[in-house]
Amino acid sequence: MSWSGTVYCRYCGDKGHNSRTCPQKTAHYKQRAEAEVENGEGREGYWHRMYAQRTGMWLDGDAAPEMKKRRAGGTRRCKYCNKTGHNTRTCAELAQAKEQYLTDARRVREFVLREVRAMGAGIGSLFQQDEYGNAVAFMVQGHVWENVTHETFASGRTNFFSLKRLTGATTASRWERERNVNFPQIDPESLPEGITQTNYSHGLQMVGPVSGGVNPPDGWLELEDIDIKEVFKDRQSPNHYDNQWED
Repeated sequence: MSWSGTVYCRYCGDKGHNSRTCPQKTAHYKQRAEAEVENGEGREGYWHRMYAQRTGMWLDGDAAPEMKKRRAGGTRRCKYCNKTGHNTRTCAELAQAKEQYLTDARRVREFVLREVRAMGAGIGSLFQQDEYGNAVAFMVQGHVWENVTHETFASGRTNFFSLKRLTGATTASRWERERNVNFPQIDPESLPEGITQTNYSHGLQMVGPVSGGVNPPDGWLELEDIDIKEVFKDRQSPNHYDNQWED
């Protein structure tokens, strides 16, 4: 609502109504619901249920009071799983998801540490990468330990190795002189069960390993740097939307 008292719809932008009563929004729900019915989903289709929840009617004209009741309801639902009868503090599904996250994060960190040590990829070691047909050398000047989880490893967002360019460094732009890169491609057969790797650094090869230990910060393997409550603060169950139809 503006200062003048005129109501503007957040969905379509027109004035005189809000998104709860927006005819365009209702029409869009109906269109998507009709497509679900044509595909044979019937009343189980997500958009068909949303349409019935919004209007109180199924597409065939039958009343859907049970859907309107759920929409209006005062029943409180868990913000994570969307089921009733508990909250996030006591949600068994959330507790299990957190436990699995920590288990997988610990497993991939143990694996990464073994790989780094096996490669001899400590500070001062040398990697080589092809750039437009030319071999370019980089030196490892650090490791971004805190970036390593099973999720970042799978999505290619670890940027684990902090590299300093050696080949052509004097003529390279400042953005090319230093870079953080993901792991080189690892044989999928050597990955721990359930752990995947994507978006790895193509063509990155170890050419100058160093001897000596490679040690992460204290508490790294124990996941002391991971705030699991913060990780799951805005997450929802993969079944969150389906669970809205359950009590």
